[in-house]
Amino acid sequence: MEYNHILHMNDNMIVLFADIIGFSADVRNNITTTAQTEGFNIDLASTYNNIVARYTEEYQASQGIKFLWVSDSIFITCEAKNINTLLLELDYIINQLYCTHYVIRGGISLGMLYFEKNLWGTAVVTAVDYEKKAVYPRVIISKNDFEALNICDENRLFFKSTELNGFLEYDYINSFLSRKIKEGKTISCYLNVYSCVIQDRFVHCTEKNHKEKWAYLAYQLEAAIDRNIDYILTENRKALERSDGSEKRHLTPAEFLDKMRNALEYAQICKYKWER
Repeated sequence: MEYNHILHMNDNMIVLFADIIGFSADVRNNITTTAQTEGFNIDLASTYNNIVARYTEEYQASQGIKFLWVSDSIFITCEAKNINTLLLELDYIINQLYCTHYVIRGGISLGMLYFEKNLWGTAVVTAVDYEKKAVYPRVIISKNDFEALNICDENRLFFKSTELNGFLEYDYINSFLSRKIKEGKTISCYLNVYSCVIQDRFVHCTEKNHKEKWAYLAYQLEAAIDRNIDYILTENRKALERSDGSEKRHLTPAEFLDKMRNALEYAQICKYKWER
């Protein structure tokens, strides 16, 4: 007798699967850490609560998405028509995680999906496969899925070619910064966080493949700084004119790059692997 499973999957669904890099190692290495432990302590539970507080059932329903965070894995799903909303939420989550010294690696896939309390489907399996293929702290999507989706022109600008045949990378750093610039907000505060996290993580990791991942991010952030150099210089100039000490936060592009000096030097050795 042939046995079949009825999976109740819906077609034309999007799944983002993301792995929080370094999370498992930190769980093992911080078993005895408390608020009284010497050093800069990050309350991960507080960050988790802040993020999940955004994703109430009402909010998810209003945005046409579903969100799930379990251990070091994050899923965001939606119908294909809501892909631009998913990208907006992805930008938000990545920025929040940066503030806790974490980054993600992930994949976006179009396919079939069942999602109630649990989730499964071809889109899940494929997104998980893409996350493994991504290797570096980035989010990738197949060119076929990219072309099949109705991604708005503004967001399409942030998908760029990779060394992986048949795949594009979502440039979430530039996407997030561009949204803030469009809103007339400062971006120096984010560049401060990103550059400090990258350099700190790079300096304190010992394994070669881990260093390469943080060097990759330094390489990407350098490109983002170059892309937005005029805006950054304007922020710095205005801070200097105010003479209120804010110039210590609104650095020049060169000063932001200097904060990642070690990671960028290593990136020069590795970049041949990443160049398109």
